[in-house]
Amino acid sequence: MRTLAWNCRGLGIDSTVRRLKEINRKYLLDIICLSETKQQDDYIRDIGAQLGLFPSVIVTPQGTGGGLVIFTRQHVHLSVLCQSSNLIDCNVQLNGFQFNYSFVYGHPNPSLRHYTWEKLERLSLNRRNQPWFIRGDFNEILGNHEKSGGRIRPEVSFQNFRQMIRVCDFTDIKTVGDSDHRPLVTFISAEQEVPRRFFRFDSRMVSKEGFQESVKRGWKGMGQTQLLQIPLVHRLSRCRKEISVWKQHNRNNAAEKIELFRRQLDQAVVSPSSTTQEQNEIKNNLQQAYLEEEIYWKQKSRVMWLRSGDRNTSYFHAVTKAKRIRNTLSTIQDDNGVVHRGQKEISNVATTYFHKLYRSSPTDQCLYDSIFQGFGKRVTDAMNQDLVRQVTEDEVRDAIFDMGPNRAPGPDGFSAAFYQRFWEDIKEELMQEVSSFFDGDGLDTAHNHTNLCLIPKVYPPTGMTEFRPIALCNVSYKVFSKILVNRLKQHLGSIISENQNAFIPGRVITDNIVIAHEVFHSLKARKRQATSYMAVKTDITKAYDRLEWKFLEKTMSYMGFDSKWIRWIMTCISTVTFSVLINGTPEGHIIPERGIRQGDPLSSYLFILCAEVLSHMMNKAMDDRSLLGIKIAVQAPSVNHLLFADDSLFFSLANVKAAKKLKKIFTEYESISGQAINLTKSSITFGAKVWSEVKTQMRNVLVTQGWKQRHLSLGGKEIMLKAVAQAMPIYSMGVFRLPKEICDAISNILAQFWWGNGDKKGLHWYAWKRVCIPKREGGLGFKDIELFNQALLGKQIWRILQHPSCLMARILKARYFPDCCILEAGPKKKASHGWKLILYGKELIKVGMRYVVGDGSLIITWIDPWLPVHPPRPPRAIGDVDLSSKVSQLILTAGNNWDEAKLRDLIVDEDVNIIMKIKLSSVAEQDLLGWHYNENGIYSVKSGILQYANDDAKEWQSVDRSQTGNYQQIRPAERQYNNSWRRPPSGRVNCNVDGSFVNNNLEAKVGFIIRGEHGHYREAVQAVGKKVQTAFERKLHFGAYNWIREIRWWMRKFDDITITWVPRKANQVADTLAKAPIPNNSLFIFYFYVPRVITLSENEWNEASSKANVIAAQIELLDEIIKADGKFDFMAELEKLKLEHMEAEGMLGDVKVIVPDWFKLEEKWMLDE
Repeated sequence: MRTLAWNCRGLGIDSTVRRLKEINRKYLLDIICLSETKQQDDYIRDIGAQLGLFPSVIVTPQGTGGGLVIFTRQHVHLSVLCQSSNLIDCNVQLNGFQFNYSFVYGHPNPSLRHYTWEKLERLSLNRRNQPWFIRGDFNEILGNHEKSGGRIRPEVSFQNFRQMIRVCDFTDIKTVGDSDHRPLVTFISAEQEVPRRFFRFDSRMVSKEGFQESVKRGWKGMGQTQLLQIPLVHRLSRCRKEISVWKQHNRNNAAEKIELFRRQLDQAVVSPSSTTQEQNEIKNNLQQAYLEEEIYWKQKSRVMWLRSGDRNTSYFHAVTKAKRIRNTLSTIQDDNGVVHRGQKEISNVATTYFHKLYRSSPTDQCLYDSIFQGFGKRVTDAMNQDLVRQVTEDEVRDAIFDMGPNRAPGPDGFSAAFYQRFWEDIKEELMQEVSSFFDGDGLDTAHNHTNLCLIPKVYPPTGMTEFRPIALCNVSYKVFSKILVNRLKQHLGSIISENQNAFIPGRVITDNIVIAHEVFHSLKARKRQATSYMAVKTDITKAYDRLEWKFLEKTMSYMGFDSKWIRWIMTCISTVTFSVLINGTPEGHIIPERGIRQGDPLSSYLFILCAEVLSHMMNKAMDDRSLLGIKIAVQAPSVNHLLFADDSLFFSLANVKAAKKLKKIFTEYESISGQAINLTKSSITFGAKVWSEVKTQMRNVLVTQGWKQRHLSLGGKEIMLKAVAQAMPIYSMGVFRLPKEICDAISNILAQFWWGNGDKKGLHWYAWKRVCIPKREGGLGFKDIELFNQALLGKQIWRILQHPSCLMARILKARYFPDCCILEAGPKKKASHGWKLILYGKELIKVGMRYVVGDGSLIITWIDPWLPVHPPRPPRAIGDVDLSSKVSQLILTAGNNWDEAKLRDLIVDEDVNIIMKIKLSSVAEQDLLGWHYNENGIYSVKSGILQYANDDAKEWQSVDRSQTGNYQQIRPAERQYNNSWRRPPSGRVNCNVDGSFVNNNLEAKVGFIIRGEHGHYREAVQAVGKKVQTAFERKLHFGAYNWIREIRWWMRKFDDITITWVPRKANQVADTLAKAPIPNNSLFIFYFYVPRVITLSENEWNEASSKANVIAAQIELLDEIIKADGKFDFMAELEKLKLEHMEAEGMLGDVKVIVPDWFKLEEKWMLDE
């Protein structure tokens, strides 16, 4: 676990945020603790989103100082025990490791710090034998030896702090570097064995001096003549030794090289004797070191879709570290639920599990004869001749070059890149080994040893069944396997029936999806199918791992495969041995008796061969009319099954006879193949008009539906309730009010499912109302059905308020509230049932509406809700008052401030204190009515539910929008009609911004460019997002007020900022960026160099944009070099950019660098047209 503590002294500073992001990218932090944030909660959440972390705890600053926050990653379970402005105490769980974690910010006032120390001493009373990690900015030291400069402090001033450390039994962890107000990164880990290091072929080294000679020396040997007689395994072993020796004598650490070349470049720049040629040579070395580092991390990340050379080092690094963290296994449960820790215990559990999984089960020979009866020969003599022909060099070469070069290697450490790079040097000996296998000499078992990599299916995994074992086979074995696959694929279309389409050349699996869709449609729409048919969806458990070898051999024999082919296949799958990778270390030695490997190229094709037996059983049942299929039309073929690899669909008549026959087929197929139907993932869909009694009989026979629910954990039940059960009536509840009896019945069903265990009733430990309150308040966040119904109906009221000109609103207004607002409307005689139900939602809306005070002219002081409390309400008066008076009468005309004297005379003191905190706009503006319980003032169903749900918990801490000055009248800035770009004042920068919107694809883009006071380029940005339009429309519920609020909120982050409108002719750089395509289809791109789009004419850019990726790698690599140097030599960078363009000119056609007139800011740009 990686954690950070930092007194950031204000999180609103751009450099601080950039530094935080940099540290997070570098260390992939699990927990980040920040003190003195000096920012409000919304801003903190935005920063968390940018970091990819969740703000688990936020302590809002008091005034302009203080503020604490703890960010955590999703996999870290953090529960808060107590919190204050100076201490956050919590419990942390990660990968089975649990400890107490405290974050401290010592009070700036020395006389008040002892309160925090005393609190820690009290906490320590119950933590004598528990791990406890405490960190932060204590604002205190243990003695004068920990300070530098200043007056010597008396010893008595250290007494309280020393006592706290002694009472709590803390140990001071030594740090590296000066930690005062600096980010402090800590690595926390449970005790574990140091994993052994293993050989891995590093493709970066191929171009290094002496490396290829070492490989050739290991492969060919020296002074030996009978080299062809040396087995391939021995050659690979000698190559490993030679490569290891070469690596010991050569520096390969790219990070060290980068640091070295950067220092050399810094020295060369300041040295008067350094020449340009020397500097260029160092830059080239630095560029090569960056490329090597990127290749290294790309190899470790196993990211195949992203190319190297584009300066994606940080991404590859982050992916690698994320995978390492995710795949780290610190605890595991065995089959009895016992938790095991430590490398040795975990490996014992894993090897025991796989020994059982790969143990074969005996099968009666008579069952084989019965099932394969009528199984016709599929493979012709011509096919067999092609399958068993003599292997050629082209086949071996194709097999090697079909593999991904940097995919995870097997136990021998050699990836496909080794064989591809040295093909010409090794092909002769490799052909000798391959030919030996196909001539019948067998397969060296060392080739077929395999590492099982455990990939979690859920996170965090608890037992072995929650892992997916992926086989990491040696490339030396995959050569044989790929040759067999390439031969078999050519004939699968003639061997496999039309009910299977997966992995078969010439077929696409979407064919089966379309057929399934038509069949399900007929179950609903066509009378015969709707009344008589059913569909059964099944899933096979451990489909590859449980496949019996004898069954596979029999299947190929009955299909007509040549005995030589069968021997090759069986050799490949039966000579395998396994080791299990536990935290990167191979453990155990497993000899399986059944199963095929997920990761072996052969496995997918062998599986569909075996599935053909199931297809044969279904077809035979249809031929003897014991299991009829379904027809979606009279002339259509009958279909009784569709196979989707390990998922299958079966169709039959919905009667007991058909169900029993289907169950018999499942049972027999399981017996001979070793595979098992996963009933927890199986289900039945009936025709729309099948009787309920028939449905019950079918479920009882097939034992589906109900198995699912019995095996669900409480977490699984929670998801099912929220995602399925509570979502079913949502459309009805959005229009109608369900009777209370129905709401209660639904709630009872949900409660029984939650507390029950299958068919057994469970004890309801809490009232359902309590379970339905939010999680943060102690509940589970389930929906109260009746309240949910009312909140959905409240959406109708909100729509009428926000869209009064829509047809629905106009009709209802004319009929039910012609002379008033919807919030004041009431029941009418002979009103429709629908209107009565809408009024039910109005009651919820009225409680949460609140006015935001502008000039106060619209708000009736003693009637309208305008105090930002829960729930919003008018103030409480002292004595008799004028009920028609307006809030404007409580505001001083001079200065636009509250008239405190009048407030004290008319309103109770508690409410006066609330009113005085409401900030009034400096410019008189119109009052605004909005929804109090949502930050943006817009009603949502969720906020409507929480409004009442929190009545049973703590009171809402609502956002007081009146204090943020978010609703203010738009006062357009004075427009400047000067069409030329204007320099900013001395010491400031100018940021030009523009946006664009394309209707045909709903794509909105923004571009901006920052330039200094002399017109020097600083940086530029392009961004795109299809959600911009939606966000814009949503914000316009309140006109431009929310936009102004956000703009002004961001403006407060700057000491001095001015926003001015300029005409397009003075803003063409930003306008061009906003309209231009973004390279590599990115959503966001940051340019430290001058973007190419603004150095080309519009027509030339359109012509070149499709080919821009050709030079993207060079440009981004230059970007990283500039950042690494710590300097920004604009002219050197620009010349480099022009040079790159010239080098790519042959690919881009006749594109030339042209700088428009509006871009020539000064003569020092020195650009030639």
